[in-house]
Amino acid sequence: MELRIEYVRDINDSKYLWKIVVRCKDLWSVISASNKEHLEMVLIDAKCAMIQVIVPPHLILKHKSALAFGNTYIMLNFKVSNDDFSFKSTSHSFKLVFYDILGGVTKINQTQMNAENSKSKFVFTITDMSHKDVDSVVVILHNARIKGAQGGFPLNVSNTWNDTRLTINGVSIFEIKQLEER
Repeated sequence: MELRIEYVRDINDSKYLWKIVVRCKDLWSVISASNKEHLEMVLIDAKCAMIQVIVPPHLILKHKSALAFGNTYIMLNFKVSNDDFSFKSTSHSFKLVFYDILGGVTKINQTQMNAENSKSKFVFTITDMSHKDVDSVVVILHNARIKGAQGGFPLNVSNTWNDTRLTINGVSIFEIKQLEER
């Protein structure tokens, strides 16, 4: 279930999971008016497309020693945002922002599709990748019906209005399906 490598020119906000191979073309530190430091860099891929990247203040210690001008990286799992800077370092419409990953879906154990009513059932494994003690996983459900555990039956979540959306730590069920198909 490995992501394929994509080009910088294709990056947009239509999905959350991107994997790119890039070289650091420029790297600098910015100190804001509130005296907080963050890193900015310009990345370039094999087709010479460039994009600006932000490393927020709370992640500088984690990443600063690994980032260097001229180095090549395989990068994945970053937030894609509109490049709304008044001064743009690249012509790309989007920028990338580093974020801290606590965990994610690492295995899809079972997929069950019902052709009659187009309902899907997924059983998956979520793994803590932060090596920290994590007390909870963030699961967001939109328009869903939840039945509590009863007897020997576990908690049950079902679709309502054919519009249920499930997001687990920022990854939607649609993206989980896409990963399974690869």
